Amino acid sequence: MLNRLREHFGTAGLLVAIVALIAALAGGAYAATSGGAGNDRASTSAKAKQGPRGPRGKQGKPGPQGPAGPTGATGQTGAKGENGSNGSNGKSVTVSSFDGDTEPGSEPCEGRGGTAVEGSSGVTFVCSGEKGDNGTQGNPWAPESELPSGATETGAWSMGHIADISVFPGPGGSVLVPISFTVSLEAADAASTETHVILNNGKEITPGLEELDPTQCNGSAAEPSAEAGHLCIYAGSNLLSPSTPSETAYMIPGKNPATGESGTVSSAGALLRVSTNNVNGDEAEAFGTWAVTAE
Repeated sequence: MLNRLREHFGTAGLLVAIVALIAALAGGAYAATSGGAGNDRASTSAKAKQGPRGPRGKQGKPGPQGPAGPTGATGQTGAKGENGSNGSNGKSVTVSSFDGDTEPGSEPCEGRGGTAVEGSSGVTFVCSGEKGDNGTQGNPWAPESELPSGATETGAWSMGHIADISVFPGPGGSVLVPISFTVSLEAADAASTETHVILNNGKEITPGLEELDPTQCNGSAAEPSAEAGHLCIYAGSNLLSPSTPSETAYMIPGKNPATGESGTVSSAGALLRVSTNNVNGDEAEAFGTWAVTAE
């Protein structure tokens, strides 16, 4: 290869080319060396001109609580304490009676006296009860007593089954059904007590067979009731034949069992009149409830 260069440039040209190459290489190395030094100086200058430190950041929130550590070992049992001193003997309870305020501390009994209970904790006074008012003799609801004012008593009534009305009581005949009071009325109350008959349609029937809206008897056969000074007799059915109930019989206030006066009551009760109209031999029965309230 060198021979080819010598042939191309000649001996002198070849030397000149080699010298130029060496000079070029030397200049590049110098340039590289000079550039490195400049970089070092720039780095040193940057360090010398470093700015002020920024503000300190805020402290972060505490982290979550860690798991509990294992239980420590059980400590040693302490030494046994000394025995305490014996307590004083208690006092047996005693009970005694006292009169009035003779005992100190019994003033709350206010002269009534009572029982003193004494024990280890002291004396406790138990007072006798105050004397009550004199009671009335007899039970106001007992049969031998009279119905109190404003009180109500109730009961049931019935007319036994009649197989053939034509035989008994006969066409147009009637049956008297007793209404007996368990607790008697006072004589004055009985004299002023009015009798009412309420059909199972809720109407009050008069002796003239007129049907009206009741004003003093607002109950029913299931729940009989009466205003003060009134006897209310309730029908549990029409009290008539199942086939022709509206034609067989009817009921009206009866008589006073003591005097025979129509439509009044006695202290012991009253009578209800059930009349029959049928001539065809039908059967009939009657039943219901009643209520009376004393004035």
